[in-house]
Amino acid sequence: MDEYQYFPNIIYDNELIKDISRRFSIKYIEKPGHKPYFYKYEIKDWKSIENVAYDIYGSCDYIWAIMVANNIVDPINDWLKPNDEIMEFAIRKYGRTKINSTHHYECNGIKFITRQKTITDARGTYLSGNVIPTDVYEAIIAAFPFAIITDIKVISNIEYEQAENEKKRIINVSYPELIPMIQNEIKKLF
Repeated sequence: MDEYQYFPNIIYDNELIKDISRRFSIKYIEKPGHKPYFYKYEIKDWKSIENVAYDIYGSCDYIWAIMVANNIVDPINDWLKPNDEIMEFAIRKYGRTKINSTHHYECNGIKFITRQKTITDARGTYLSGNVIPTDVYEAIIAAFPFAIITDIKVISNIEYEQAENEKKRIINVSYPELIPMIQNEIKKLF
């Protein structure tokens, strides 16, 4: 199936083209005894979206199924990148001289103490995953010289970008036998 053949047409720059800006998602309603629509797939090493579609469905024509299952709008920027591309991206974003600069801090907890007594345990109060932005960390140290920050880890700009990229390694994929059903639903949408 041409992934866009059922999409409506629009006129753009005096040309009739498919309206690829239309978005849809597959709403999964779990029913007892029914197979789920998706399963988790780990992208080994680095593979393009076309390679993954070929591995799973036997054809590159099904990249649309992977894009829909993972809400990918831009397969260039929303897809797992090889390490060299992440490095290039980070250099463009932060500059070569700031690629190893601090992006944020991570810690297990912060205790604000007076002479002999812990008055507050601020574990997990800043951002999910105990991430402390650099400016917040510096403000805590300045305002509370007796703050004890446990298991502090400095995360550089490149480490942050690599971690964000790694989040894209595990994707949802539709079972191949469900593709005809999904195609029929797409026909009904447009």
